[in-house]
Amino acid sequence: MRSRRRRRALLESSGALGAGAIIERSVREAADIDGLATATDDGAQVLVWHYHDDLATAPAVPVRVRIRAPSGPTRARVTHLRIDETHSNAYTPWLALGSPPAPSPAEFAELRTAAELALLDPIHFLDVRDGAVEIAFDLPRFAVSLIEVRWWR
Repeated sequence: MRSRRRRRALLESSGALGAGAIIERSVREAADIDGLATATDDGAQVLVWHYHDDLATAPAVPVRVRIRAPSGPTRARVTHLRIDETHSNAYTPWLALGSPPAPSPAEFAELRTAAELALLDPIHFLDVRDGAVEIAFDLPRFAVSLIEVRWWR
């Protein structure tokens, strides 16, 4: 029987500053592009962020996530959720409404809908190649992506 117990998985990032550097110097020079990963026998979840202390506009960064598959699966079902300026975000539409201190019921409904967790891409399938699946995307500053992979045998 396969285990559904979620366990922390190794995640390596070439853009990670590391906790020590962040504590010592904050995130004022280079941005922190890092993440966390968990896995079960049925799949994996990867959370990736692009953070900087300065609230300044900056270009998105290219991200490539490679998730190793256990032996057996030939395909993976991929769900990619995003929180950024235009996805899963009630703040941007609240500003567009003029920052009402007490939104009307219709405005509140609009903001609630805007805040719901949103897909970045339609759910899709990828083939396992060389024992892994790879997902590439651009990640804006101050954005978070959650990628869920479910193995298909």
